Amino acid sequence: MRKDASFWVLWLFPFGYLVYKSDFLPRFFGILLMAGCFGYLISFFGEYDYPHFSQ
Repeated sequence: MRKDASFWVLWLFPFGYLVYKSDFLPRFFGILLMAGCFGYLISFFGEYDYPHFSQ
């Protein structure tokens, strides 16, 4: 994952929170977006801290 993608990843959490609070979309989608944020962060920091993380 590229370093500039970390900014895109950090956008997932507030977007997921907004979807969770809205009545237009199901709350389940908001939970998935917030969980995806943490999954991408784990992947990003895993590759950043440990170069052989993705192998």
